[in-house]
Amino acid sequence: MIRVKDKMKIKGFTLIELIIVVVLIGILVSLAAPNYLGKAERARDEEAKTVLKLIAAAEKIYALKHNNVYYVCGNAFPCTAELNQELNLDLPVNNSNWAYGVNNVRWGAGSIAIHSVRQNVAEANARTWSLSIDDNEIVCSGEGCPNP
Repeated sequence: MIRVKDKMKIKGFTLIELIIVVVLIGILVSLAAPNYLGKAERARDEEAKTVLKLIAAAEKIYALKHNNVYYVCGNAFPCTAELNQELNLDLPVNNSNWAYGVNNVRWGAGSIAIHSVRQNVAEANARTWSLSIDDNEIVCSGEGCPNP
């Protein structure tokens, strides 16, 4: 038979202690999650900007080899596979984050714009990063553009 004193020696956490720990962990997660998600979107934006600069550099090399004529995708968008082939790039074709394309801005002026369009996101995060080969400035358009 177990005595009352022996029952008191059983060690462990009480239900109240466990509930307090779970609530504290929930509070910490709720504080950290938005910060993490914001950093992930900023990293995706940096990815798009970097690839735009890479495509611009490849376009300049292509133009040097082809009498100052840039490669333009035409009506197909996205045209990542065509960019890889024509500009000797190795961009991921099935990128779940971004779709890339190049089009003429001014016909006959030899000016192009390179675009990366955010894919598979809610309307609030939809955005397009664009780079004009003339001024080398990257601009964002759409609902999900970050605040300057």
